[in-house]
Amino acid sequence: MAKLEKVEEELYSKEKGAQENLDERTKWRAFFPRTKSRIPTIWVPEHPPTGAPETLWVRHPWGYFFGSVTLILIILTGVFVFFYLRLQGQEARVEIQAGDTTESGGIITIPAVYKNVSHTTLHEGQIVFTLPPGSFLHEQGIDVPAPTRIVKQVQDLGPGEQGVVEISARLFGQEDEDQKIQAIYYYRPENVSAQFSARGEKSVRIIKVPLAISWEIPQTLSRGQGVDIKVHYILDSALPFQDMAMKMEYPIGFAFTSADPKPAVGENIWQLGTIQPGREGIITIHGTMSGEEGEVKSFHAGLGTFNETTKEWKAFSESSKDVAIAVTPVSIQGFLGGAREGVVQPGMLLNFTLRYKNNTTSTLKNITIKALVDGSILDRVTLRAANEGVVESQTGAVIWGPGNTVELQKLDPGQSGELSFVISAKDPPPVTTDQDKNLNVTLRSSVAVATIPEELKGTDLSSQDSIVFKVASKVVFSGKALHGASPIPNSGVFPPQVGEKTTYVILWELKNFTNDIANAQVAAALPPNVTWEGLTHADGSTITFDAASGQVRWNVGNLAAGTGVRMPTRTGAFQVSITPSEIDRGKSVILVNESRFTGTDSFTNTSVDQKIKAMDTELRFDPTAKFGDGTVR
Repeated sequence: MAKLEKVEEELYSKEKGAQENLDERTKWRAFFPRTKSRIPTIWVPEHPPTGAPETLWVRHPWGYFFGSVTLILIILTGVFVFFYLRLQGQEARVEIQAGDTTESGGIITIPAVYKNVSHTTLHEGQIVFTLPPGSFLHEQGIDVPAPTRIVKQVQDLGPGEQGVVEISARLFGQEDEDQKIQAIYYYRPENVSAQFSARGEKSVRIIKVPLAISWEIPQTLSRGQGVDIKVHYILDSALPFQDMAMKMEYPIGFAFTSADPKPAVGENIWQLGTIQPGREGIITIHGTMSGEEGEVKSFHAGLGTFNETTKEWKAFSESSKDVAIAVTPVSIQGFLGGAREGVVQPGMLLNFTLRYKNNTTSTLKNITIKALVDGSILDRVTLRAANEGVVESQTGAVIWGPGNTVELQKLDPGQSGELSFVISAKDPPPVTTDQDKNLNVTLRSSVAVATIPEELKGTDLSSQDSIVFKVASKVVFSGKALHGASPIPNSGVFPPQVGEKTTYVILWELKNFTNDIANAQVAAALPPNVTWEGLTHADGSTITFDAASGQVRWNVGNLAAGTGVRMPTRTGAFQVSITPSEIDRGKSVILVNESRFTGTDSFTNTSVDQKIKAMDTELRFDPTAKFGDGTVR
């Protein structure tokens, strides 16, 4: 007898009906085929009962049946949900039946046809239109900017029914640009709680833009010649265009001087507002052109919309105009320090040169060259001309002629030459009114030929050149240490003594002449033996201290032109203290290290960087301090 059977006999032999209990329990045991392992995986009698064992289906048929039915229902439900979700939106269709083309800014009707193609009723329907950016809704003769989503509620649709929703809009864009329109039908099928959607799209092409741009500009320009450019624009449409702007792109070598009307952004963007049908607008731009002779320069103008917040530009109509730099028979060009661009600094000695050349195939005789430099910053007393040039008393122009300058008596084909003169810029610049701002220095030069060869009779041998240089602002940065004559009251022993605390005030002062200075600030570091007291005075700006680095920073912001000249000087002050040690006895103590002013000249777009020396307890600019008061005792 196997061990397991023996244990079972012992367990049940003492009870009444032990054999019946044993037979009943062994009947429900599961039988598994023997494995090669010597250790049985389950307790099984060595000799199972005779006859084939009963299966679970035979023993529990109803439980197995209901379990199988439940599993099949779960699978079928999953399949149904899967395919239903995969095919969602197939109960309905949406079609946008708008035209294929439109004129930019024209009124277009956009009908969305939605249809129920299912066998159930569709509830809670709505059509959501999406129009291209910059579009307008046209409702009851009024244009309003189109929102991101245009929602239209619709009625329930029975099986096979359809409906139509229309909107009127104005689409804006360039010629041949496609504008995409979208309509989405949201609905809920009957007896279903979820919402589904059907989508329709339509591309409408812009075939015409009713905005026209025309130009008034010479076909050729001399180098350095001043030029007036007139840009005309007109709207050939029955409806106005709102929130319009014009943007100009200038070629390299064009120097913008001014415009009428003035640009709204920089030198090249005008906000035009609403352009009315049939009404012409004009923008006049003044400037000078430079470049190589024969070079072609291209001006570009565009009408569209400009968002000043995002700086996004969208053009509807564009036009370009080419201008050539004329090849003059006798060319003349002016330079400052050998360059045709640069910045004039107050107090600078300006070295101007004029380069001329005979571009004809004939010898030219008796040539006169004239140069006139203009600008309020110029000190005309310092004007000196080389190459035997003379100064005309009435105009202040420098003139070179064949009587004084030998080189101008005859100029062979292809021959060139150079003349020069110098003049100083005033320091400081003259500033008496608010008009003394953003100064320029302009050099105008011309050449004329008195004796014209027979083969060039009727040819204009004269030419002109003009070039403009911007003047940088002059900034005066100073500082002083104070104790008695201070904007912030001080305390402590004075003159300073070893072991005793004394407070001082550092005062920074700023003056500025002709141009606004942006992002202006002053910074300095405190020595380790100097303590920041936290008291400041800064005319509406802020002075801060970083304890980790020991840096004091005055955030000035914008330093206006005329500060300290026509307007009060900008000042910034802060308080520090020292407690001298024995090693300081008999010496002066540094209160603040080197101070540095930085900013950007808004007119010339150049950096301004100035420094002043460290300040100590000597108090050289404090009228209440006497000689020796800065020495520690």
